[in-house]
Amino acid sequence: MSVFERPRDETRERKSRAREAALRAKRLSEQSSQRQARCEELGARFASRQARIITGVATSGQLGSAAPMTEQPELADSWPAGKVALVDLHPDLATELNAAELAVARNGLQVPVVRVPAGRCDLGLCARAAETRGPLLGAVIIEGLLICETWLAGQVSAQIHGPGDLLNADREQDGSLATAHTLLATGEVDLAMLDDCFLAALRRWPQLAARFFTQAMRQADRAGEHQAISQLPRVEDRLVALFWHLADRCGRVGPDGVLIDLRLTHETIGRLIGARRSTVTLGLTALAGTGLLQRTSDGKWLLDTATQPRNGVHPSD
Repeated sequence: MSVFERPRDETRERKSRAREAALRAKRLSEQSSQRQARCEELGARFASRQARIITGVATSGQLGSAAPMTEQPELADSWPAGKVALVDLHPDLATELNAAELAVARNGLQVPVVRVPAGRCDLGLCARAAETRGPLLGAVIIEGLLICETWLAGQVSAQIHGPGDLLNADREQDGSLATAHTLLATGEVDLAMLDDCFLAALRRWPQLAARFFTQAMRQADRAGEHQAISQLPRVEDRLVALFWHLADRCGRVGPDGVLIDLRLTHETIGRLIGARRSTVTLGLTALAGTGLLQRTSDGKWLLDTATQPRNGVHPSD
């Protein structure tokens, strides 16, 4: 090969590689457009189906046995209720602080508290009522119970949060499929608002972050247990397991069994266990007939200790 032919061959190779690269880029662009069109099509189908369910055109029960969407309660007002020391939010937060550090943390690192009456709770309004410093990072329940409802395509499920539990202040921007997350107070609830003071405490004592992380993991474990309860085949087993789950948080042992002071409607219980209100009513009636779970005259729930599960096995198994 002459020295004059070699540059021409190299030029042809470069042109060939350029054409192949252009073809690959074109194919990738076409595939990306196809994927985008497919995603838009699926999104449009989901939005159309959701709209039909919400407006009542679609048939009920397409997403299982959870309770359908109903009108939400009115938004409850909140008002300031003083401050609380950050280390007092959990009993184990101060275990790794010495006496001097604990005194500084208790006196200097306090977060604002708001009180919310029964009704729908909005953490943004609570933050404004508490006049928090900086952006709201979250909240911790001090007293009372909150029911967190998650709405998706006209259906709703629920979980109960109690003292010590952490609440997410940024639920609407987390990119989830849920159309809404609603917090409902069953009675008066005291919330500690986590603001810039919380960040200052974590910077000074990083071990506090580990404690809050542990609490978050405990909540995740309880959420998994709650999900397992909703998967039990018999509604009676779901009800018994749910009330033992609640008894760990707010139960009191009495002479006749475990008393649970919660004013829960049949509709709310259905959302907690993934069942229709009518199914819940039938299940509660059957349990009351056998004396395993009864409603007292003052609205409390009486749970027979014979129903207590041991090693994950219920007496009815």
